[in-house]
Amino acid sequence: MSRVEGRTTIGVDDLKSWLRTKIMQLEEELQMYKSLLAVIDGTLPLSPPMPGEKIEDLKVGKKRIASIYRGEGYVRGAPRFKTFVTDEVKSYIEGVISEIREMQGGDSEAHYEIKENPDGSLREIRVEGLQSTVEELRVAGALKYVLQTLYYQYKALIKNKGSA
Repeated sequence: MSRVEGRTTIGVDDLKSWLRTKIMQLEEELQMYKSLLAVIDGTLPLSPPMPGEKIEDLKVGKKRIASIYRGEGYVRGAPRFKTFVTDEVKSYIEGVISEIREMQGGDSEAHYEIKENPDGSLREIRVEGLQSTVEELRVAGALKYVLQTLYYQYKALIKNKGSA
């Protein structure tokens, strides 16, 4: 900034920097409002994206069944249908975590957390302590497999209830 004839002027670089910052703030605010609306409409699970996450929708046909979120050193998956975690799912995820720990060596901090809704249904599965993009992609693939399997089980359960 400089002063010319009693007025303050702003340099082009300062203006560009301020505009970029303002645009980022507005985009984050807009994303928050979109997420809130989606939660109210029931089109998004109660795990909205965090700033900086890469989001990938998991689809079966044209139906979005889950979202996979990749952040710095972690991956999380959230279903868009009501499901419950089984022992088989936990065992599979623990196997993937074990493989990643072997890849990382002795100082591995890889671990997972299962978050549930108040009714006990799955809210999200989160794997943290990932050190590379390869590990993030491995976990994202595993979560896609788990969520797709849970979706098929969910659909089979609904179909069986309808025919009973």
